[in-house]
Amino acid sequence: MHYLEAAFIAYTFGLIWNYYLSLIWIFESRRGRAAELSMVIAIAVGGVLLTELLLWAFVANAGMDPIPAKIIVLWIVLIWNFGMRKAYVFH
Repeated sequence: MHYLEAAFIAYTFGLIWNYYLSLIWIFESRRGRAAELSMVIAIAVGGVLLTELLLWAFVANAGMDPIPAKIIVLWIVLIWNFGMRKAYVFH
């Protein structure tokens, strides 16, 4: 399997798993499932875009090593994704 296909599949499964865990452990739904899932996907796409932008900024512009940059970006985007889901999707 090509690495880009594998990354897409892994990301999709991670998104689905995170959504499921959010439903059973963390949040209660405010909306219908279709609207909720659409918002989660939109937030996930925003998270991917934010990840790419921040990695580019840290590595290409600031000269950071990619591994520490990824660790920093991971935490920033994790907090952003959680906050967006908490504020706009679940309560």
